[in-house]
Amino acid sequence: MNHTPSTIHHTTRPPLIASSDPTRFAAERSRDFVRLCRLIFRRSRVAMSQREIIGAALAHEAPGYYVDYDYALRVVGKVMAMPPATVARYGRGKWLEIATRCRAELEAGRADTLSGALALVLSAGRASSFFISPATALRILQRANTRDCRRP
Repeated sequence: MNHTPSTIHHTTRPPLIASSDPTRFAAERSRDFVRLCRLIFRRSRVAMSQREIIGAALAHEAPGYYVDYDYALRVVGKVMAMPPATVARYGRGKWLEIATRCRAELEAGRADTLSGALALVLSAGRASSFFISPATALRILQRANTRDCRRP
């Protein structure tokens, strides 16, 4: 039996298990994002607009990367095989961040293979952000607020 995690998501909850439902990761990310926005709102000592709350949440770390391990292994392998000029076009995206952290794990000798490095990165590393656009963040928060308004 392969003990490499299919999906790893670093939170206080147990890691997610791979699912054939690709929206599962988006739903988990959305829940965590809304939870963070509400925490920022509750802790705010001054009045904040919805856009200010979203901006603060987007600048915050995310609990994990919300990616399937097997898919991440394929993408990160491709990113790491690219010439540096091509990789530079990826900017500071999620895949570049994961690949950079995997490379650091390999160079430090904490992992012998890309799959081992990826498992370490996904299980122990918090993502630097949620890697969503402000427009997507606004949609997520508006949907959550609309659902809350409909509840009795």
